[in-house]
Amino acid sequence: MSEAQTPPPEAPPPLVTRAEELLDRLGQRFTETRKRVSASLEQQAQAAQQQSGDGAAPAARAEEIIDRVGHRIGFFGVLAGHQLRKFAARVREEAEDMLAEAQTARQHPAAPTGEPNPAAHPPTEPQ
Repeated sequence: MSEAQTPPPEAPPPLVTRAEELLDRLGQRFTETRKRVSASLEQQAQAAQQQSGDGAAPAARAEEIIDRVGHRIGFFGVLAGHQLRKFAARVREEAEDMLAEAQTARQHPAAPTGEPNPAAHPPTEPQ
């Protein structure tokens, strides 16, 4: 095949690109949250070491630390659940968009020349 006959490389569909971007952002948020949790736990450990000289019983100090860590984990669990629900809603919306686009493409196939059918994508009016 000559260079003139080589088909251009296909770009990923816009919906796939958007889904990949959403997953990348989710991964970044997860990493940021993990770093914040680690930093918080380190701060609590340092605070516990500083308080160890006050004469409190070791069991009481350990119980207090465990309680604080439990509250923090619960908070981050709620935060992660909220982020997961938002992500699921976005994925569901993208899936609905893909389904609508597929149905539109099926109802209005491309012209024999390969040009898209203008009826398949009616112009939208500005809102």
